[in-house]
Amino acid sequence: RFWSPVRNLAFDAYQRFLPRPVSRFPAVIVDIDERSLAAFGRWPWPRTRLAQLIEATHGLGALAVGIDIIMPEADDRSPNYLLAGRPDVSPALRDTLARLPSNDAVLAKTLRQVPSVIARAALVDGEAKDSATSKQTAVIIAGESPLPYLQSFAAELANIPEIEAAAMGRGYANDTRDSDGAVRAMPLVIAVGGAPAPVLALEILRVAAGEKQYIVRSGRNGVLGVQIGDSFIPTDGDGRLRLYFSPAYAARRVSAAAILKGGGK
Repeated sequence: RFWSPVRNLAFDAYQRFLPRPVSRFPAVIVDIDERSLAAFGRWPWPRTRLAQLIEATHGLGALAVGIDIIMPEADDRSPNYLLAGRPDVSPALRDTLARLPSNDAVLAKTLRQVPSVIARAALVDGEAKDSATSKQTAVIIAGESPLPYLQSFAAELANIPEIEAAAMGRGYANDTRDSDGAVRAMPLVIAVGGAPAPVLALEILRVAAGEKQYIVRSGRNGVLGVQIGDSFIPTDGDGRLRLYFSPAYAARRVSAAAILKGGGK
């Protein structure tokens, strides 16, 4: 602990003077930017539009689509919500709208058809729940149990069951910050409710690779790394990966408006 400020200072200096060189972008961010909001309205969008965005992104060649938002409540823009406070609407119109699928059902259908990963948040405080929504990705433990070394959480914030059941992967959007608030490492695996659980980035990689499970290799001194298929990613003993930052390349971001309009640029 005494050397942490000095070590972080040296680490940050290396990042600034020798940033990671990048020549290709295997992963890009679909950006809900000002251009997208101007074209399609303020956020949050109806989940039918989110479904269109996911489907269009996959259509452009994405091997997996990760959604880094959490949807713990039903979409209140669904047809059955729209006329809840309008007694002047005719019964015939109400009956027609009642037969339409909800926005969440439309999104769930898309998630079942597209290699997709949804986000969860692990919570320090809260009561652990044993339910279908808490099902974790299958994991193979090679060696000692990693649980004593992983960052541990008692509970989670998940999506509504309809969306949880539809996605092909579920990963946690938690990060780890140093005492000065900087993020210099990210966990690849955490413990939620006493079980190993992957973070969002690792789940996206697993789904993109077409693997049904991931492997955590660990020994007596902690975690050695995580393996997906033939790719082994070494980590610190607590399952964290030290980050090596690159410059902020504009090509890493694609406007959602461009994708929805069919351009993708």
